[in-house]
Amino acid sequence: VNLVVFGASGALDLSAWAGVSFFKVEADVLQNVVYSQSYPYDEVTVTSAPQAKVKDSPLGWNAGASLDWRFA
Repeated sequence: VNLVVFGASGALDLSAWAGVSFFKVEADVLQNVVYSQSYPYDEVTVTSAPQAKVKDSPLGWNAGASLDWRFA
C-alpha cells in the first residue's frame, strides 16, 4: 500500500512514493540436530533432524523516487 506524489516542471517529471509492505512467509526449518560422535572425532553421525513448519506475516516499509527527463 503506497502513497504516491507526482510533479512536473518543463521536461522533468518527478514522483515519490512510500508505504507499507505486507509479507507472508512459510518455511520448513530444522530444529536441534541430534548427532553422535566418538574419538578421534573425524566423523559425525546424525541420528535425528526434526523439522518444524514456521509461518510469519511481518510488516515492512518501502520508499522510492523517480526523476524522468522527456526528450520531446
